Amino acid sequence: MTISLSDIRLITFDVFGTLLDWRSGVESFFPGKFLQFSQISEAHQNQAGSALLSYGSLLKSVGFEINPEITALDLDRFAAEFGAAPAFPDARALLDLRLLAQVGCISNSDMVHQYDVQRTLNFPWDVCLTVDQMRSWKPHGIAWDFALHHVIKNLGLEKSQWLHVSSFSFFDLEPCRRRGIQTCFIPRPGGGSAREAEITAPDLVVSDLFDLVSRLQQAKNGPWRYRVMATCGDDSIVRHFLHWMRYEHGTDLLKITGCSEFRVFQVGPLDVHCEYIFSTRHALDRYLGGMAKDLRAKGREIFAEAEVAFQRDETRLVGQGIGRKKRDFA
Repeated sequence: MTISLSDIRLITFDVFGTLLDWRSGVESFFPGKFLQFSQISEAHQNQAGSALLSYGSLLKSVGFEINPEITALDLDRFAAEFGAAPAFPDARALLDLRLLAQVGCISNSDMVHQYDVQRTLNFPWDVCLTVDQMRSWKPHGIAWDFALHHVIKNLGLEKSQWLHVSSFSFFDLEPCRRRGIQTCFIPRPGGGSAREAEITAPDLVVSDLFDLVSRLQQAKNGPWRYRVMATCGDDSIVRHFLHWMRYEHGTDLLKITGCSEFRVFQVGPLDVHCEYIFSTRHALDRYLGGMAKDLRAKGREIFAEAEVAFQRDETRLVGQGIGRKKRDFA
């Protein structure tokens, strides 16, 4: 299968071992026992009916089997804190990916742990599929068939617009390949081996998430920032203009395919800058050649030339890892 990165509109990830360093998280409770944890965890997930248990219950069962002498308090902590395993350093590239496509996860966990994952990553998912919804563990067909149905039917995307990223051939790459889902392998400590990935033949292999961002930016010729700089006549016009941009114009913009973000900044007493982020040059050109004319005319019906003067520019953005202060996504 030949992958076209320019067509990708959704990127999903395996989480534990691909985005979070679960090996260090496990070994902080069970030193030197990560391989044993992986083997026992996989065995539990293959047991009939185990997907009906909470992920916390499964983790407790695995932890007790590794060390029957562990205290109940430590076992509870192990299960409760699993979603707080440290993120790999390049995980902050998820913010760059968000400008290029929707970003989500398909994870052998539950929503309780995914709340912690989102806090750990400092990143809210656009799409989040867990055992709660799938009613089965990866790599089983029930889980992947559910994910495929969700992406195709509920999100309205085609397989050619979806890329799944993982460090694991058995759980992710192989079942995706059998269903025609495009895959990307990323090597991680505690993940699958490069040899396993070679046998599975993923559509793409990257060194890290920054590498994936760079390839998508090149393929999509994006993202692009389209900026509108408005100078208003007086304070009352500024207030009216800001309200219109936030609650009307911004809503219209985010309905446009390819517009991934909309921001408004008041940069001076009478000056407002509006930034529209388009995932590709093609998306920006399509907007400028189509809806932009209608939206500008709509704006001029509300604000006369004597009330608001506009300047515009376009800039291609080349992200290299955006930082963000931690905040609570609960």
